Amino acid sequence: MNSYLTLLKVEKNMGATHIFVLPSYTVQFSNFEKILMPVNVNGNHWVLFVADMVYKTVGVLDSLGGSHEFKYITYWRKFLETRKQHVTETIPGPWTLEPYPTNLQTDGNSCGVFTLMNAECLVKNEPVNIMRQVHVPAFRRHVRSAILAKGQRKTDRYCDWPECSSRRGHQRWIQCSVCGRWFHTRCVAIPIKAAIEEDFECVFCCAIYH
Repeated sequence: MNSYLTLLKVEKNMGATHIFVLPSYTVQFSNFEKILMPVNVNGNHWVLFVADMVYKTVGVLDSLGGSHEFKYITYWRKFLETRKQHVTETIPGPWTLEPYPTNLQTDGNSCGVFTLMNAECLVKNEPVNIMRQVHVPAFRRHVRSAILAKGQRKTDRYCDWPECSSRRGHQRWIQCSVCGRWFHTRCVAIPIKAAIEEDFECVFCCAIYH
């Protein structure tokens, strides 16, 4: 789930508009057009929560047709209130509900695939209702192939810091949460503890978006 959403995020964020997949108190939400969050309901069903940072709307895409919007818009408002205590960024409201049309699954085990199909449609600005149950088998194969194709060993990855003196090798790494570039922690002067616990925005993204 998270691996494929991360691929979508990196692909989208190379362009002019940006999305963020998983929320965090330390991330500057104003850098992003949409926030996507897969939500597991009752431990056995996946839905997709969407917050549009431009139009200030929230919605839930549920392949079983459940009604979650009022519950999750309440959670979202509470989250933003709590977030204000930890960051300086202010996100003005009010927030309204966006009813996203989505096709329904006809089996009992493809909710995760529908969540990913809906996410891909939103990221690529396609109508979410074009994806149906008939597309599920092919999309499963597509997700598997995409993740395997993008897989890299850390020893094969190059540090994106321009002045890095040792681009490859067994080093501590940190990934930019916006563009997906990888850096040695020593190159960007990030302590190991911070690299593990905090989101990181690289100097390139700071120069572009701040």
